[in-house]
Amino acid sequence: MLLFVPIYNIQTLLINLLSIAMILIFVEILVSNLICFGVKISHRSPFVKTLRSIVYPLVNPIRKIMPPPSRTGNLDFAPMIVLFILQAVRNALL
Repeated sequence: MLLFVPIYNIQTLLINLLSIAMILIFVEILVSNLICFGVKISHRSPFVKTLRSIVYPLVNPIRKIMPPPSRTGNLDFAPMIVLFILQAVRNALL
């Protein structure tokens, strides 16, 4: 569950940053699916470019070690794996 806690120390700051990163990854997954299904969202819009410039550095290391989407049924599992990792780290900090 994504829950923001008041910032009292470094631990809560990290928890909040991880929560924000998880939200951004989830939004990027939704936006990329909307683009793939033909919704009128341009992949060149400033919102999408900014979102991807934040999310891709987190997801690309996992994409490098995963098989290409053409071998996994055209599904990119890297964002989901990053979400699981961020959630595990966040739960360890709680």
